[in-house]
Amino acid sequence: MRVRVNLETMSDINELCNVANQVEANVYLVDSHHQYKVNAKSQLSCMLASAEWNDVWIECEEDIYNLIEKWVARSSNVSVHE
Repeated sequence: MRVRVNLETMSDINELCNVANQVEANVYLVDSHHQYKVNAKSQLSCMLASAEWNDVWIECEEDIYNLIEKWVARSSNVSVHE
C-alpha cells in the first residue's frame, strides 16, 4: 500500500507514530521521488519527513488505510497494490 499523507502538526506526527507502532509490518514514509525512506514508527523520522519533503507518502506491505485515513491527502492516488 502506498498513499500520500499530510502531517501538518506535531499532534499529527505523534498520532501517526502511535498508529504505525501498532502495526506489526514495517511502515515507512517516503518522498515523492522515492529517493528517501524513513521509519514511520520513529517520531524524529516523521518530523524530518514533514519538515523537509514537499510530498510525504506512507508505504506498508499491509493495507493500513483505515488506520491512517485521517492523514490521507484528499488529492492522493491510492495504490493498495504497490
